[in-house]
Amino acid sequence: MFGTVGSSLRFRALTLLQAALIVGSLFAPMASLGADPTASPDPTPSATAPATTPDPTPAPTATPSVTPAPAPTDPAVAPTDPAPTPAPTPAPAPAAYIITFAVGTSAATQSAILAAAGAISDQAIPQLRMHAVALTDAGIAALSNDPAVTRIEVDLVRAAEAAPADPGYATQWALSTIGWDLAYDTVNPAGGAVVALLDTGVDASHPDPAAQLATVRD
Repeated sequence: MFGTVGSSLRFRALTLLQAALIVGSLFAPMASLGADPTASPDPTPSATAPATTPDPTPAPTATPSVTPAPAPTDPAVAPTDPAPTPAPTPAPAPAAYIITFAVGTSAATQSAILAAAGAISDQAIPQLRMHAVALTDAGIAALSNDPAVTRIEVDLVRAAEAAPADPGYATQWALSTIGWDLAYDTVNPAGGAVVALLDTGVDASHPDPAAQLATVRD
């Protein structure tokens, strides 16, 4: 019986050894497929990844730009503008005046005096020695110093109205009696009239009324 047990043990040992060999033969191809850490790398470069050889020439470096130093400038000098030329003062416009000359001043002398003063005569009443002129301030000063000039007055414009504007017109009975409110328009009277001056102090030789006097008999 002891021999039978020994034989059985040897059989089992051989069976296990065969099983181990079979299992080892199965794992041997799989181990060959893994990477061998002791294998040397393939010196031939791969076709898909070409080797990059470093360029021995160094790449040029960018040269920094040099900003030129500012040139010295002269100290700032304020521009000198020419002094503005003052505009000439316009001469005052002549105004309208009425100039009256003294009795006995001839018409030629009156014209000469007005011309010397720069007066421009528009209208005149020779019998009264009166002239409506355009005159400046300088002309007024010249005429004021002339003894032949008796009066200088501003020529004012007076407007004639159709209806009286005087608030006291109703109390002035004489105006309505003579028809003053009807005499504002142009009137062309016909005929003539002799006006008697009932005054013993009239000088018939005076040049003003001399041409207007008439001899009236009783």
